[in-house]
Amino acid sequence: MAANEREITADMLVELENGGQSNRILEEHLAALLYLPKHARAFISRVFLGTTERQITIDAVLASFSKTPVRKMKPLVRAILRMSVYQILYLDRVPDSAVTNEAVKLMRKRGLAGLSGFVNGVLRSVCRKKAEGGMESFLPDPADDGTRALSIRYSMPEWLVGYFQREYGKKDAIRLMEAFLRPRPVIAAVNTAMQSTEELIGILTEEGIEAHPHPYLDTALVLDSLDALEFSDAFAEGRFYIQDIASQIAVHAAGIRPGEKILDTCAAPGGKTVMAAMLTGPDGHVTSGDLTERKVAYIQENVDRLCLKNVTARVYDAAVTDPEHLETYDLLICDVPCSGLGSIGRKPEIRYRISEEGFRELAKAGRQILAASLPMLKPGGKLLFTTCTLTTEENEETAAWLREEMKMEPVPFADRISEKLLLETGEEAEKGYLRLIPGRSDADGFFISLFQKAGQET
Repeated sequence: MAANEREITADMLVELENGGQSNRILEEHLAALLYLPKHARAFISRVFLGTTERQITIDAVLASFSKTPVRKMKPLVRAILRMSVYQILYLDRVPDSAVTNEAVKLMRKRGLAGLSGFVNGVLRSVCRKKAEGGMESFLPDPADDGTRALSIRYSMPEWLVGYFQREYGKKDAIRLMEAFLRPRPVIAAVNTAMQSTEELIGILTEEGIEAHPHPYLDTALVLDSLDALEFSDAFAEGRFYIQDIASQIAVHAAGIRPGEKILDTCAAPGGKTVMAAMLTGPDGHVTSGDLTERKVAYIQENVDRLCLKNVTARVYDAAVTDPEHLETYDLLICDVPCSGLGSIGRKPEIRYRISEEGFRELAKAGRQILAASLPMLKPGGKLLFTTCTLTTEENEETAAWLREEMKMEPVPFADRISEKLLLETGEEAEKGYLRLIPGRSDADGFFISLFQKAGQET
């Protein structure tokens, strides 16, 4: 493995530590690295995400062998050590000695030769312990189910381990944290205006992409062997787009009918927008907005690629009511900003950037968006309120606020959810809401709820 690939990965880790988002960093770098062979790009992706995902475990290992606290190391040194320990403990393609040697070479290349001996000593100590006791020698005793032990084993902040245990109980909290560490599949939504699911599978097979239908939704595909979207003619032609299965399920739960006027309030990157546009058809229309030009550009990119003519994308502050569109829409889609706990499996840095104190503040911000949006809903119109988090404060308590304070009536949607998913998640869909929990269902964490505004149904 060329040192350049490790250098790219180390720089990406520093960029992430400086406040970047893992999905955007990965997307931008890989798009610029299409000249590299597939295995090289796969290495960069796996080490970047894996190092971030296992950071707490890795830091606990480093603390055993380094007199310098991890937090006091230079950012690049910290990145090189973390990604090297990840390779030693979790990858087996490259010999441990080669990982150590490449780390030392990279230190020297980046003008850090004075610290190369330190890096060499730490990594060689890690290698020796692994040779003596294997991976388990770095982890707490399996019988220890204390908060600190679970934090190290599952690389989850201690406070968040405690929160999950209070929310779900210890057994389900462990299942949840285990699920976050499993690889998440790439899910495609079929552009049904262009072809059927079966036809798209055939087209993708000809491109060398293995795909099979998702068990929760017959218009969703699991892509098993996707290299890069840039290499897919079917993607460029707008035959499918990438959207997590939970988000797809949410849009179908809304029961969109042909000809409806829809407002998608916090829409970037536009997955729900394009699916809603397909379902409402040419006689309907979707107004799709987000707070910045950059976010709206993501929406427009999806809309243009799928050749949708019934969408207007615009910069829009969802926390402010638009007086020109009072009682205009048949459906509001409000996927409000949230703590994002349900997305930890895809955006591992989320676990390090949130706090329990922030849950209520985010819930408050979400309610502000909902309160500003509801006046634009027609009497009898429906609200699809969703989040990608797992907290009662942001989900069920906000749903209760919609019922009690905003006088919104819950709408059951179990008839639009697959039997398999209903069996895994319980009967909540009959009550107008559904919480998807990793470990119980094969989806990211997500909250789906549907409400109707008082008045004659449209």
